[in-house]
Amino acid sequence: MKIFISPPEGPLMAQPGEARVQVTKSEDDVADLEDPPNLGRLNMVATQPKLSSPRRTPTLKPASAQVDAGGRDRILRHDCSTHFDRASDVTLVRVEALVRRELDNDLALVIDPRNWSATCPTFFVNSYRVAERGGVPLVCDGVPKPSENAPDLGTTWSGYLYEDVQVSSPLLSWRIRNILRIAFRSSRNPRHSVIRMDFGLHECLWSKLGASAINGGVDVDCGYIEILREPQLPGVLHVTATKSLRFTSRSDLGAVGGPIAAAMNYLAPQLLSNWMDGLLLGAMSAPVKIE
Repeated sequence: MKIFISPPEGPLMAQPGEARVQVTKSEDDVADLEDPPNLGRLNMVATQPKLSSPRRTPTLKPASAQVDAGGRDRILRHDCSTHFDRASDVTLVRVEALVRRELDNDLALVIDPRNWSATCPTFFVNSYRVAERGGVPLVCDGVPKPSENAPDLGTTWSGYLYEDVQVSSPLLSWRIRNILRIAFRSSRNPRHSVIRMDFGLHECLWSKLGASAINGGVDVDCGYIEILREPQLPGVLHVTATKSLRFTSRSDLGAVGGPIAAAMNYLAPQLLSNWMDGLLLGAMSAPVKIE
């Protein structure tokens, strides 16, 4: 996978199998980032720094070679673009695809984040809805308590999610345990069918980068996934996903903790775009197998 560092006004569309990185100088270069909607109590992005974002009309490219041969024919068009904001050290990845697939309950089961450890076990060690008390997630001895009263998988819900996610790459491996704020919507209304999940970071409980393990370690983790029927193409879905991420200083490493976080944020465009691209396209193209 190739990474391009482009000026703010430069093109962002990737060629097949590539990702393009947008580097911006400040938060004021451009001000039209597509933030998740206001979700009331969840208020996912209120404390997250804003990123700059280019004004452009996406032109989807042919499917990436990252999708395995068994599901490649499902992915009709695909684009992955990455923005790195030097002022805030936040990386934003955006993936769009046209996918030949039905918008049905099987797909809702795949996208529901409570199912991530079942549908994407390579990346997710564990994922479940967290019990709440007074609107606050319950954590006992550092472990979030699973909710016992939750709607059926694949149906609309909102609340808190615990995720234990791991990423391995030739550059570096990391593992992160977060509590996320989630708003998941699944509607097959004939007039407006949609599967959408908005997420934002409530708290990073623990993270490990290489051999360095600390409490915390990430202070930005937010975005959304939206799946809609393509009006002009029967049986085809338009998939959009974004994720913003920022690592914080490694307090256990003393004076080198800050430089290591800076290096991780520098590497994040390539690491995160590879992960997002493979995760989303793999989930959309693979057969559904829910036990």
